Amino acid sequence: MLAFVKRYLTLPQLPMRLIASWFFCCSLFEILRPDTLLSNGIFVLILLGVFLLLTTVQYFLPLPRLTPTALAVGALTYAFTLVRTHLTDRNYPLFLFLLMAVALVLFPLLHKEKGRLLPFTVSKRVSITVCIVAGVVCAGMISAITCLRYCTFSSPNYDFGIFCNMFHNMGETLLPTVSCERDQLLSHFAVHISPTYYLILPFYWLFPSPLTLQIAQAVILASGIIPLYRLARHFKLSPAVTAVLCVMYAAYPPLTTGCFYDIHENCFLAPLLLWVFALYEEKRYWWMLLPACLVLATKEDAAVYLVFFAIYLLFSRRDWKRGLPMGIVAAVYFGAAILILESFGDGVMFGRYTALFTTEKETGGLISTLLRDPGFFLEQLADSGTASQKLKWLLEMLLPLGLLLWTPRGKYSRLWLLVPLLLNLLTQYVYLFDTGFQYSFSAIPFLFYLLVQNAADSTPRFRRDQLLFAVVTTVLMYTMIVVPTLTYYKDIYKENRETYARIEEILDTVPDDASVIATTWFVPHLADRTHIYEEEYHPVPDTDYVVLDMRPGSHSDYYIGLALDRGYTIDTYEEELLVILKAPQ
Repeated sequence: MLAFVKRYLTLPQLPMRLIASWFFCCSLFEILRPDTLLSNGIFVLILLGVFLLLTTVQYFLPLPRLTPTALAVGALTYAFTLVRTHLTDRNYPLFLFLLMAVALVLFPLLHKEKGRLLPFTVSKRVSITVCIVAGVVCAGMISAITCLRYCTFSSPNYDFGIFCNMFHNMGETLLPTVSCERDQLLSHFAVHISPTYYLILPFYWLFPSPLTLQIAQAVILASGIIPLYRLARHFKLSPAVTAVLCVMYAAYPPLTTGCFYDIHENCFLAPLLLWVFALYEEKRYWWMLLPACLVLATKEDAAVYLVFFAIYLLFSRRDWKRGLPMGIVAAVYFGAAILILESFGDGVMFGRYTALFTTEKETGGLISTLLRDPGFFLEQLADSGTASQKLKWLLEMLLPLGLLLWTPRGKYSRLWLLVPLLLNLLTQYVYLFDTGFQYSFSAIPFLFYLLVQNAADSTPRFRRDQLLFAVVTTVLMYTMIVVPTLTYYKDIYKENRETYARIEEILDTVPDDASVIATTWFVPHLADRTHIYEEEYHPVPDTDYVVLDMRPGSHSDYYIGLALDRGYTIDTYEEELLVILKAPQ
């Protein structure tokens, strides 16, 4: 008996087992809370019961790591339970800090444990299988959420309706014309130069549907697992570590949440930049030109990210032979794209960075501001109006990747790969530092490129600890953000399926060759025509048909009055659903 007490009821075994038992009981309490089945007395009895059970198992079975493992599992169980029962938009930052608290429990336990990342050997074939499954799940989740957005009339004209109209016109004439972007028929390339969209066109020809665009974006983003796998194998990471990194990419929350506002050309940047990095590391420089050119063709400002990579090659790798030409070509292309848009298009959207180019202090623009007034950049980063949102964005971007982003000693030049994050922070344009929009896609490949390099240079113990923490954090955040979103859209679709089907049925009665003005939520569903306009930005009814949302919360009465005053007649009317007005003959 004395030997038992000395071995199992002493420090640190006793408090660790008690805390583990407390975590399990708190999880049970959260699950049973609605039924109030756990009184204080019962809670204490269950706590003692779990503690005695763990102690008994520890005594009779040869499991030296049972107590710390139970503590780790208990902490994770309680964290997952809290996420599922308490998470709301208002307390979301609190739960990000909860992940840090879980880390404080896990780190000391993982650091003492010996062994591999996984307790069994992972073959190359198993690793590839895991990566494929992760990619399929990633694409499936993104497809399900975004397709449900369309089917529930949750996708507005800006920006999904624009791309639905553009692809319809591309399918008919090969020209990227769109009428609902600037309230006139013009090329989308007058706003953003994005020829990479033509890569999706063959699939749109086969399946001409807005759903094709949503699924295409999901597949494009998930395909980033392929270059990430090649990067990991190039740096001689084990099949197990490679599989873990690819699972982290597939479950990385900003990769999925960036699709919550439907398809955008930015989705190409994540896999294409990873291909640039992978082919560079493999010394396939001529092949590297293909994804590099496609990056330039994705968007006019995408050249900036190749400039960042070129600077990294110059100062971290001392590779002037590749870095200097890449930087010059990307900078020249960026300048040419700006000139083209300013001369023949709508101009570049520098308004999102207006403060950096022209300040009240009149320091003379971006370069002069940087040289003479660097404190102004700090003001932009720490602006009191957006500081909390920027901090939240940084936590969402960096926390899932753990401490592996901090480079080993002597490799500090790699931290340049974090600089692209600043482009999202040096602005007051709130969508740039919101993971619910597409603007995070350009920084994600830099983070994973840094992650792979640091993982390769870390000690096996540090790599194991950090990757385990990163996987736990990534899955927790995925559970916090992505899963509830899918549940939300699935539930409202099931609840209102007949209503949505009826709206689609009525919209199908509008002739395909007719010009239409429509409420923003109807534009994507009526975009398969040359002329489609959004009601809010088209002040005078002058099309063949006007289609307006009459569901509760809509504000269409004024526009109905305008149309009736101009001689339109009501063609179809469904109370609290929609109204279709037809122009006079």
